[in-house]
Amino acid sequence: MGTLMGNFCCVDNDDIIYNRNYPKSFTDDLDEVNNKSIKKSNFSRMPEDTIVLEYSRNKDLGMPIVNSASNIPISTKDVIIAKKGNPFEDYEIITKLGEGTFGKVYKVRNKTNNSIRAMKQIGKYWLGDINDKEVMKEIEILKKLNHPYIIKLYEYYVTDDSIFLINELCDEGDLHGKIRKLGKFPEFIVKIIMLQVFKALIYLNEKRIIHGDLKLENILVACYDDKDNAHQKEKNKKYDGFIEAIKHDMEITNQKINSFNTLDMINGKEISNINRRLKEKHQREAINSYGTNFRFRAKPKSNKNSKNIYDLKEFKISNYGIKLIDFGCSKMFTRTKKNFSDIIGTLVYCSPEVIANNYNESCDIWSCGVLMYCMLSGNFPFRGEDEEEITRKIISGKYEFDIENFNGVSDEAKDLISKCLKYDINKRIKIHDALNHRFFDDLKESKNFTEEDKIKLSNLKHLSKQSKFYQLVLTYLSYNFSDNKLLNELTKLYDKLDKNTDYKLTKGELYKAYKEAQIPVTEEEVDKVVNSIDFDINGTIEYEEFIRMCIPKEKLFTEENLENAFLLFDTEKKGFITPSEIADFIQSHKNISTELKKKIKNEILNIADEIIELEDFKKLMINLSKGEQ
Repeated sequence: MGTLMGNFCCVDNDDIIYNRNYPKSFTDDLDEVNNKSIKKSNFSRMPEDTIVLEYSRNKDLGMPIVNSASNIPISTKDVIIAKKGNPFEDYEIITKLGEGTFGKVYKVRNKTNNSIRAMKQIGKYWLGDINDKEVMKEIEILKKLNHPYIIKLYEYYVTDDSIFLINELCDEGDLHGKIRKLGKFPEFIVKIIMLQVFKALIYLNEKRIIHGDLKLENILVACYDDKDNAHQKEKNKKYDGFIEAIKHDMEITNQKINSFNTLDMINGKEISNINRRLKEKHQREAINSYGTNFRFRAKPKSNKNSKNIYDLKEFKISNYGIKLIDFGCSKMFTRTKKNFSDIIGTLVYCSPEVIANNYNESCDIWSCGVLMYCMLSGNFPFRGEDEEEITRKIISGKYEFDIENFNGVSDEAKDLISKCLKYDINKRIKIHDALNHRFFDDLKESKNFTEEDKIKLSNLKHLSKQSKFYQLVLTYLSYNFSDNKLLNELTKLYDKLDKNTDYKLTKGELYKAYKEAQIPVTEEEVDKVVNSIDFDINGTIEYEEFIRMCIPKEKLFTEENLENAFLLFDTEKKGFITPSEIADFIQSHKNISTELKKKIKNEILNIADEIIELEDFKKLMINLSKGEQ
């Protein structure tokens, strides 16, 4: 067992920032995603949902039969492309965020649209024995994902010596850094964080993806008030939205529950640390941040007659947004391939079945239990002096809620942790049950539709099916330039519609929503709505499709955004594009036949000229967004 720890590794932004030394090995095998009925030579060339005319419907992969241009599915992965050339010609470095064993991470600005991103450079010579295909596998997984609590990949570059990933920027750091500074988190903050984590996991499960390395370092803080925080940070370089929000919210809570016993959050005797060797340093950081007298009140014990002490309107919830990162250890499972045998993840977060080399997606639930335990107490449930001792404790499945660190933590929290850390995988809580656990009861929002919700639902009835050209542009704009606050509002509405939280809105769910909102609708109208929004032709409205169509087009179809969308097709920056070039773009991403390519070209010629200059493109897109042909 002496070398066991060396097998638990992944490459991520945090690894680079903290300069960790990992062994030169990746654990996934690309052949695991192959299906016997479909021969694939390279995963990066032909992902599992690629459209090829010769395929019949494959139940395991959910592939539709393509027989016309109108049936070609359009998804986010079609606009996350491999860019040509030197990325530093397109991006200006603002600052270096970190450097480590496998490469560098920069904060960069796009020279064309001024968007601020994170650029992750992975040097091929740094990878050593790690095959480039393994990094490309992670890229292919990220291209399949579009979720508010998962990091976005916008584009990537592959050069002779490096792979560059252009990601969403979350520069407030990760939860590991926050724990190091605070010692542990107040319970209500853990509720907000874990609610987002469980929702992200449900989405991953629906995509048949195991994350494989859930840990504090792989959860970034993603404050949604970007502009406000940028202003604050300029005024005060030490500003930390996450920590300032905790101080603000705990002060509000203290005013409401003065009659309850208090719990010292930070003091010299009880501060908990993730690493004992850093105890003194962490203590100094915490006291410097809060002062020795800062205290917060614990949540009162369960009392049916007591009112909810938390008021979401007063809390700075936008400062507790999270993003899951690092899919280097991720697995893609199918109905026929559900279990895996190689070791993944980070040891202290690993489940017994991962160590035993026989695991499935339930391993992520175990990691969630470890996350909760750590955030509430500042310690790991399974800890020891070395990896052998840690491994023995994980395999035994035995841990305890010590009085010192769990004083004031609710029974609901400890119950959910216990259900996540069930040794028997068959008895471990399921992901949907975890999301509906009573621990989250005081976070549940009203399912009633607001007037704004009703307006959005009514507007959906007037949608019509648009050309593939328009769908591509809309997909690109909604993914790259959507306002975070607006996305949050639309996400809440989607959650109200998606009754079973599977991120697949069915016709039945939509029809029921119209009835509940008291909006007159027929089954035929609901069919039309679904058919207009269902870009991937699977009979349901997925989250990204809903967001795409509900974002007000006047916010997306701005002069600047349309200029950026034009460059999606005008890669050589000639100043014009042609229907043939657009059809070539679609063909290269969908592996469609020459016949279908001609149909797409003719479809575009019905709404545009043979030569489409930038101004023509802008006018055309604006007209199409208004439903004009």
